Amino acid sequence: MSLPTSPLSANVGVSSANGRAVELNTPPTMSANGTTSNGGPYDGIVTLNSTVGLQFNRPTSATNYDAQMATEHEIDEILGLGSHLGSSGSDLHPQDLFSWSSPGVRNLASSGVRYFSINGGSTNIVNFNQNSAGDFGDWQSPPCPQANQFVQNAFACAGQFSDITATSPEGISLDVIGYNLVNSANIGMSCMQPNSATRCYSNYSQLASVFQSNAGACLNYCNSNNAEACEWNSISGQCYAESGATCLEDGVNGWYAGVSGVSCSP
Repeated sequence: MSLPTSPLSANVGVSSANGRAVELNTPPTMSANGTTSNGGPYDGIVTLNSTVGLQFNRPTSATNYDAQMATEHEIDEILGLGSHLGSSGSDLHPQDLFSWSSPGVRNLASSGVRYFSINGGSTNIVNFNQNSAGDFGDWQSPPCPQANQFVQNAFACAGQFSDITATSPEGISLDVIGYNLVNSANIGMSCMQPNSATRCYSNYSQLASVFQSNAGACLNYCNSNNAEACEWNSISGQCYAESGATCLEDGVNGWYAGVSGVSCSP
């Protein structure tokens, strides 16, 4: 992105989630009933219209809309995708910083051509929507069926579905506004479950083992070694950093266990 010689707007309006992604103090403010105030626990709430034919399994039938794609679309906007166009105020949103009409020429208006680019307009990744019936931060939507049914298309088609990927326009956009891609197979362990062991393996392998004085110390050791699973024997004190585990099982006395991305049972 090329930096302008003068500010494009006095401020940049970020969502609460997006602000925290770039280390700003922007706590959530939304309550379960949709009202906003200090202390609200949510960044946003997604509701689905039950009168629309939404389908929750795939492939999506020709007369239904894909519920997962619709949910992803709304979550993206809670995370911070969207334009200042159509909203109150003149402060730009992060995505507006990547809005171009041609190489080196920005377009921050709801007329003419606008497209998403991360190299100063040289590469058109996808066109922005300029139809006021849809969100200006969404992508331009061709007639149905769409050759490129992206998650953030302004208008979806029945019978079609897609997901966000690291290289989709949505994935690229989330990246440039401040989010980092995390390997979902190894996102760290948050807890060690007592009287349990990770006995659900696809391709089990032991990465390392060392003596640790307690389950918490073992957990820290495993996370520092980027392990996908962790086991600690309360009798021997032996701590095992492992990979290949997918779930937790109960019933192994004297063992504590954790698995990346899997919550411990109460």
